[in-house]
Amino acid sequence: MSDLLSLSAQQLAAKIRGGEASALDVVEAHIARIEEVEPAVHAVAVERFAAARKEAQAADAQVADGGDLPPLLGVPFTVQEGVAVEGMPHSGGRAARKDVIAQRDATAVARLRAAGGIVLAVTNVGEIAIGLETESSAYGRTDNPYDSRCMAGPGAGGEAALVGAGASPFGIGADVNGGIRVPAFFCGTYAHKATAGTVPVTGVHPLPGGEADRFVGVGPLTRRADDLLFLLRIMAGPDGEDSSCVAGSLGADLDLDPSAISVLDIPEDGVHEIRDDLRVCQQVCVNLLVEHGAAFKFQRFAALERAFEIWSSAIDEAASLGLTGMLGDGARRKEGMGQVGRLAASNLPGFLMVARERLSTLTPGHGGRLGRQLETLRSEMLDAMGDDGVMMLPAMNVPAPRHGRSGFKSMGWTQAAIFNVLGFPVTQIPVGFDPTGLPMGTQVISAPGNDHLTIAVARYLESRARNWRIS
Repeated sequence: MSDLLSLSAQQLAAKIRGGEASALDVVEAHIARIEEVEPAVHAVAVERFAAARKEAQAADAQVADGGDLPPLLGVPFTVQEGVAVEGMPHSGGRAARKDVIAQRDATAVARLRAAGGIVLAVTNVGEIAIGLETESSAYGRTDNPYDSRCMAGPGAGGEAALVGAGASPFGIGADVNGGIRVPAFFCGTYAHKATAGTVPVTGVHPLPGGEADRFVGVGPLTRRADDLLFLLRIMAGPDGEDSSCVAGSLGADLDLDPSAISVLDIPEDGVHEIRDDLRVCQQVCVNLLVEHGAAFKFQRFAALERAFEIWSSAIDEAASLGLTGMLGDGARRKEGMGQVGRLAASNLPGFLMVARERLSTLTPGHGGRLGRQLETLRSEMLDAMGDDGVMMLPAMNVPAPRHGRSGFKSMGWTQAAIFNVLGFPVTQIPVGFDPTGLPMGTQVISAPGNDHLTIAVARYLESRARNWRIS
């Protein structure tokens, strides 16, 4: 297997700039790996290999000409199909939209391509990005690269499967309910959901609309923790179109000194019991920091018991479309209602979300009470972390479940989703493997604006144990 398949995006870019590898060689190595693993994972929605080869040849010519070179020149990547790539399908996983072609790149994609990145393919996305599976009427089901009997996760499961399999140096996806972090957890990769409003969501489909667009995080899934802040800096900042995106600082790269931070261990959400080996993984991370000087805290938060209700209520209150409108492709709410029955049979978590949204209209005042609980939870967590603290909590209560097991016991994804509506930055880190070979991991969470801190913790832990490996 090519050594190029294990390098970070920055390492690949350095090799291309330095003439140690051609962009075409790098692109060809990843195309070959996609073709090798695709029959097992079913992650690719539509490829653009011929165009990628031409772009790689142009990148090599640029290197030969010399001069200033963009930071990602010649580095391939993949994109969740719900995040627009010009000339590619942009259905959000819905068969009814399969013929919709993106007329331009999403802002995040445009910025990565302007930095020299080369899109290899758009990947399968969970239909309207709800539920626990990446399964869509447009492209079918994506399987976990470590065990095809298991889920790749919700939302960006196609991205996570390819990055986890070594077939893409990094991927881009959208996260409204853990949609990049849970797949990253299931498939053993790094991922980052930034502070709310950091990266424009222009070009993402579907969106909940209104103020709820601020809960959507466009972010990277990577092989190496070191790429997270690098890629985030390329994508971040207002674009003049997404009103939910605001200017802000991502902070400096940190060589973490654990003695300068505190780490708060959250044992569980109070509803979904975390499997023992996942708790051990989290304890290993906590202990590595504490043994090197981090202050230790242990705390439960009562409001986490209602994470699903709080999350869905916050979406309801802020969204102009909501989940039913998203199912109906925007304004067609009647069509969306017609899809709800199908969800009950194929996507129980998704059905529960939509049912909760519809029931909320029958319980006046309920949303206000849940909104107050959200603010209380935010205040309690910020007080517990302070300015220089992080929290740890797995994105799910179990590693990747088998296909078809997405019932009530698999609702632990709310441990990821709650941080969307809180607006906190979260880094998902891989932490070893369970006895069956499935990836395990945990989330590192901090206060808004502390993206650099959660990523620094991920880098620190990665430097002490190489947690990503090709499946």
